[in-house]
Amino acid sequence: MLFTDIVMPGMNGVELAERLAASRPEVLPVFTSGYADQDVVDQALLKPGSLFLPKPYSADALVTRLNEALAQVSRMPRE
Repeated sequence: MLFTDIVMPGMNGVELAERLAASRPEVLPVFTSGYADQDVVDQALLKPGSLFLPKPYSADALVTRLNEALAQVSRMPRE
């Protein structure tokens, strides 16, 4: 699992996830952002169904979203 902010210096979180997927396609990204503007999220070109957690978030919300990601990973076919 990769937990990353969408907005970062030098490269955005979507670019980071794409680079990681080139060598580790099984890694599921979970994105976060503190920008309330939906355009920021849309401009990042998140794929439909991407896991996203808006900031600020509670510890419970973080645990819930990461558990959702782990559940998705556990359902992925193994090679």
